[in-house]
Amino acid sequence: MCTVLTVADLISIAPPLREEGEMDILFEEVQAVIDRLEGNKSPGTDGITAEMIQAGGEPLARVLHGICQKIWEEERMPEE
Repeated sequence: MCTVLTVADLISIAPPLREEGEMDILFEEVQAVIDRLEGNKSPGTDGITAEMIQAGGEPLARVLHGICQKIWEEERMPEE
């Protein structure tokens, strides 16, 4: 089952506005989103649950931060 995000959901997870030129995604932003993930939900097509992501702790959060930063800089999503 696919989760549908509302505008309020997107606003709640959007990075805060910054001064012009400050475009990096902060590690703290990624960690805050991971901390807010709701448990007991069906996984997406990748089979990864919120509990799995949260169980990864800081090492996984650092990897996800790097992926998010690369997506932000290259302005494109990875194929997989």
